[in-house]
Amino acid sequence: MHIRQSTPDQVQHNLESQRRQYALVDRARALGWQDIEVIDDDLGISGSGTHRPGFERLLRALCDGQVGAVFSIEASRLARNGRDWHTLLDFCSVVGALLIDAEAVYDPRLTNDRLLLGMKGTTSEMEVASFRERAQAALVQKAQRGALVRRVPIGYVKGSDDRIEKDPDARVTSTIDLIFRKFAELGSVRQVYFWFDQQHIELPVARGPEEVREVVWQAARYHTVLSVMKNPVYAGAYAYGRSKTVMRLDAGEKRVRRPVQRRREDWAVLILDHHDGYIDWDVYHLDPAHSCPRRGHRTPYRRAPNACLWIPRIPNLWLGIREMRFSRQSDGIACIHGGPTDLDCAYFLFTFEQVLRHSRSSGRKPPRPQSSEPTFRCCS
Repeated sequence: MHIRQSTPDQVQHNLESQRRQYALVDRARALGWQDIEVIDDDLGISGSGTHRPGFERLLRALCDGQVGAVFSIEASRLARNGRDWHTLLDFCSVVGALLIDAEAVYDPRLTNDRLLLGMKGTTSEMEVASFRERAQAALVQKAQRGALVRRVPIGYVKGSDDRIEKDPDARVTSTIDLIFRKFAELGSVRQVYFWFDQQHIELPVARGPEEVREVVWQAARYHTVLSVMKNPVYAGAYAYGRSKTVMRLDAGEKRVRRPVQRRREDWAVLILDHHDGYIDWDVYHLDPAHSCPRRGHRTPYRRAPNACLWIPRIPNLWLGIREMRFSRQSDGIACIHGGPTDLDCAYFLFTFEQVLRHSRSSGRKPPRPQSSEPTFRCCS
């Protein structure tokens, strides 16, 4: 007996649906079945093709020949996509298992029953697709008015009619203002983080659901500063559709990957002057540090004179950087000082990128050099 509800909210609140599905045990006993196993591992999991341990457990039991009949309240509880549904029908027809719902008994080996079950599966799949399309259209329509406010970032609160208003807490607003002022002074998100860390200034972080969220003060973190700098809400803009969820196939199964950031011109909705901002939109729009990086994007580099780069010899072909300097140009392009030729700078960038990749993958710092003798020295 397979039992499923699509979301954790349904599991918590739609208790009558749970009781109705568990009541199929009585129907199974009334039909003469004695050895009944209830599979409820998929409670709170969508049936639209994502990983479902309960459904896979059912298929394994069918393959082992341990199942004589599969009970479910309706077809949509078993699967919401054609691939899972027809896989189940094929397995049942091979081992001779029946499909039983609250109304009838079906034998997938019979042509008429197989046709009816196929129509039920198609109807179930199109039903959930229609639900999603209508719900998404309603969300986009509300977002186009700037009225869809699910969660506001730190420094803002929901006002009357779900309007976005600045937090009345002066400590919170002054800290957010300080982040933008220090960025205008230092010109780097990382330097802003270092400054807050050195000054031992705590940053506010929102915890808990939006309705009862709590502001917690904690030590500065780079991600906290970065999230403030990249959020257009702080520029007084309302944005919807800044990210998208990408599906991929993994071992023949559909997997949901984490959201991918979209380019600004691909945002679904962008409303300027929607509420009071901490900075002007022109400042946010023109400074590339506020832009969300695109996947696979690399910042271009330029060579500049009057500086040196030291790259010492390290065993096992690992190279470390002894001395380097960077600066930001007015057009937002990072500039590496040092190197008489573009080839030397390209070699340095490749080496530096390899060192960073190694340190990130291993979780350790690159090994320290055992010799102070430089492999080469590029200076102007």
